[in-house]
Amino acid sequence: MSWSDILLPPAVREQLAGLAAGAERNRTLLLSGPPGVGKTTSALALGLALNCRQPPAPGDFCGACLSCREFAGWDAVQAQLEQALSYRQEQVRTRAKEAAPLQVRLHPQILYFPPDGDFLSMAQAREIARLAYLRPDPGRHWMLIVPGFDQARWMVQNALLKLLEEPPPDATLALLAVQPAELLPTVRSRCLAIPLPPQPEPVMAEWLATRRPEVRADDRHMLLRLAQGAPGRALSLDLADWRARRQTLFQLLQATLMTSHYDRLFPLTENLRLSKEEIEITAEILYSVLQDLLYLKSGRSSAIQNSDSRERLSGWAREISWEQLELAVEQLDRLLRGLRRNLHRTLAWDAWALRVRMAAAGA
Repeated sequence: MSWSDILLPPAVREQLAGLAAGAERNRTLLLSGPPGVGKTTSALALGLALNCRQPPAPGDFCGACLSCREFAGWDAVQAQLEQALSYRQEQVRTRAKEAAPLQVRLHPQILYFPPDGDFLSMAQAREIARLAYLRPDPGRHWMLIVPGFDQARWMVQNALLKLLEEPPPDATLALLAVQPAELLPTVRSRCLAIPLPPQPEPVMAEWLATRRPEVRADDRHMLLRLAQGAPGRALSLDLADWRARRQTLFQLLQATLMTSHYDRLFPLTENLRLSKEEIEITAEILYSVLQDLLYLKSGRSSAIQNSDSRERLSGWAREISWEQLELAVEQLDRLLRGLRRNLHRTLAWDAWALRVRMAAAGA
């Protein structure tokens, strides 16, 4: 693997390779963009380039030297997480999050700090700072990757300000964010911001045809629409799972917007009492459906994402008012904002459905 194997905008690829080749490597980077657009892959590739022993070009990485071969592979992430959680449960038990902060070692010098629970923990922030100030092996360079930093609590963000402002000479930090505006201004001001825009659809179509040739042409077209320019989403999105979740949401929308049967709402929302990650996935599917309804009402049927449900959505678009759609989106925004503040998940969908239903009924 090298930079040429990663689907990134050429300007972003050149900027990251330039950072790896330059003298000022101890930087804090803020990689931002939609989920799946390539933030984590870019940070990993930069870490490999910073540690490659036989770069084919300045700032590149060969994928074959001893250092590059030490990359554990993305398949190791889930296994390492399960091992860490099992170790904490069996060996630590008391104050486990503080005693054994959650981390994944993708490479001897590349560490990944997924949220411990819903958010990055203070113990993880302290561990990031501790590792950054350790001297790596001779000729090596730390790359510390922190996903979802825009959802970290402000006190956790504040705890890292000194490190973000002036990382040690042998350390680079990569903060990943979907919504960088939600970071503290003092965090943003200390980072080199690198936004990763979505890929154009023609580029994605050519790339996806080589990466997922087993997918039927009509399903591949739907994948492209759902991925919205994010290569990681196009690779990982399971259409069967998407459709199963969407069917539950179709039933909920039918009961919420187009019937007067309040007694149907709560049995349906029982199926949506999920983990935070699953709620975000479900909300994303609902956003796509609501967006398609807006497109259909605006006469832009060619832009819809859920193309396999065009007939059903077209019928709903004729029945639903603009006001109902606006309210459904507004309340879904509110639900997700509440999740970031640790909203009680078991009530989130109940509140969304009830507010939209009552407004639709004129209450």
